[in-house]
Amino acid sequence: MAATLGAAAWMLASVCAHAEGVIDPTRPPDAVETAPDTPGGGTGLQSVMISDTRKAAIIGGQLVQLGQKYGDATLVRVTEVEVTLARGRETQVLYLFPGIEKKMASADKLPGEPRRVPGKSKSRGTR
Repeated sequence: MAATLGAAAWMLASVCAHAEGVIDPTRPPDAVETAPDTPGGGTGLQSVMISDTRKAAIIGGQLVQLGQKYGDATLVRVTEVEVTLARGRETQVLYLFPGIEKKMASADKLPGEPRRVPGKSKSRGTR
């Protein structure tokens, strides 16, 4: 019995040692470039929360509700993809996904619809 437990422990240690060389595909890179999370600056918008009773955002790791202060700025607007901070007459928009633009789809071709070539007929009749 002791020999079996010893063999099982040795196999488990062997598997664990081998697993150290496996790269976890879900692990973020060691060096992720992010903007500094200084109050009222950078692009530190991490999440937005919108419900029937409240609107809030997590900016630089801090929960800020609509109307509350973040540094010297006030959170004045929350949407699904951005928030607006106001400092006096100056406003700053922070985006949840900076660098990604929303574009309207063309009415000519909807996603998933096969592309049609002008002048070609779909039907194949016999003569």
